[in-house]
Amino acid sequence: MRRPRRQGVCGASREGITIPARGQSMRLSPRALGAALLFAGGAFATGAAFLPGRFGFALLLSLAPLVACLRGVRPLRAFLLGWLFGTLAWGVGLYWFPPVVAEYSAGLPGLRWIFFLGIIAYLGLEVALAAWLIRFLADGLARAGLSEAAALAAASLPAWVCVDGYFPPLFPAPIATTQLFHLPLVQSLDLFGAAGVAWIIAVTNAGIFLSVVGRGRGLRRWAPLAAAAGLLALNEGYGILRMRAVDAGVARRVEEGRTLSIALVQASIPFSRRRTGQFVEANLTAYRALSEEALEAGPLDLIVWPQNTYERRLRVSAEGRVTIHGEDAAAVLGRDLPYPARSLVTTLAQVEGSGQRYASVLFGPERGIEGVSYKRSPTPLSEYFPMGSVFPFLYRLTPRMNRIQPGPQEPIRVGDARVGVYICYDGMKPGSARDLARSGAQVLINPSSDQWSRDRSVQPLQAFAVTRLRAIETRRYLIRSTPNGMSSVVDAVGRLVDEIPIDGKGVLRANVPLLDGAPVAGALGPALYRLALLLAAALFVAGRRRGPLKS
Repeated sequence: MRRPRRQGVCGASREGITIPARGQSMRLSPRALGAALLFAGGAFATGAAFLPGRFGFALLLSLAPLVACLRGVRPLRAFLLGWLFGTLAWGVGLYWFPPVVAEYSAGLPGLRWIFFLGIIAYLGLEVALAAWLIRFLADGLARAGLSEAAALAAASLPAWVCVDGYFPPLFPAPIATTQLFHLPLVQSLDLFGAAGVAWIIAVTNAGIFLSVVGRGRGLRRWAPLAAAAGLLALNEGYGILRMRAVDAGVARRVEEGRTLSIALVQASIPFSRRRTGQFVEANLTAYRALSEEALEAGPLDLIVWPQNTYERRLRVSAEGRVTIHGEDAAAVLGRDLPYPARSLVTTLAQVEGSGQRYASVLFGPERGIEGVSYKRSPTPLSEYFPMGSVFPFLYRLTPRMNRIQPGPQEPIRVGDARVGVYICYDGMKPGSARDLARSGAQVLINPSSDQWSRDRSVQPLQAFAVTRLRAIETRRYLIRSTPNGMSSVVDAVGRLVDEIPIDGKGVLRANVPLLDGAPVAGALGPALYRLALLLAAALFVAGRRRGPLKS
């Protein structure tokens, strides 16, 4: 059969665009204009799904317009369309980022916008690669006998999941993050990790696309949408039942008295007063006062200070000796933290032979330094540049950047409890929390700081949303402590139990249940992402079978 004529973007024929004579303006047909608006609306909705609020539902359908726009185009055109779609989406989701670049750069005019456009263009490549893969696989499946709509829908399933799992992001934000607006939707994280939610979103978008664009008749036309709705209902049922089971287990631990009494302290000291050397003693005094206020309500097992609020830097020798300004660190910490409770403070440490690291130090009034956990994943663009060793000039453009090296992590004992501590950006990835839980950690603590972004409305909530996934994946309570909010306690199903709001000042006390066990996702890891790769390979092989091309 002769191959049908390729159509224009979004399936609109080329007759939908009138090529003007010289001196005249180009005119779009209503169909072409509608297709363009649908494309832009899908991109805007996709970006908005990553913003704080309840916009996440949009991602259950916002990818379908892009798939519709891949009809009748070649893989290279699909790549460019996907790149434009992804760049627009990330421009919406990261609109707060330009001032961050201005803060860390050398003050060159226009540099913030050059960096911002470069970053969202890079992130847009994630969608570009998905679009290219969808079109490439769909061409093969069409040769094997599927209609174009069915081929695109089938190809979109592994494509979206593959890029969600394997594209190297600057800011890890799996699409599962967008679904926290309705907690039953994401409870399958403990089975399949973020990949499971990515599959659900891919299936839902494919079902909508195929039902709207497909050529089926009557009830048959809506079968794909019904199948997607059935998957959503099954996932919803699992989520509701799992939340009840986890809550019952937590209640038993509380009845048995297996809890850890903790306090979070947040002084919301302006960034300009921190890490300058001039206000170190005043800042320490502020946090000591909050710690003593927390103890006024009764004894505590642990007081957690946010990242960067203990401003004395450590030095760790090759033999393991820890000092502060040449003096034994335990003696200095004893003077700085003179109250009768263990404290967890997070600061910079110069480790001999390894460079500069972030370290969380557990200090007890009787035993001194009882444990140390280092940051495992430095933050890109504020603590290192990807490929900065290849292009060292990037560091000259950002002279205020701290260059941080990764370090080891293992659970720390706080009395009879085992605590998993991971720092700031470690919470954006599943690895640290998963490995600490599998090593026996019963509660997770994430000292963090969102002051690096200088944004007080969007970025802290986006970072908090990503870290909430760790509580559900591991079925552990999560304690997140930040200098200016939001410091929070999240339970094992992802609920926000309590918080100190952004720019708030005060103390948060909580009795946190100590939970055990390793969820299935901890053992499977990225298995469903690998399944997407295998399915993409299977579709590629199936598409190599030559057969009649259905129009």
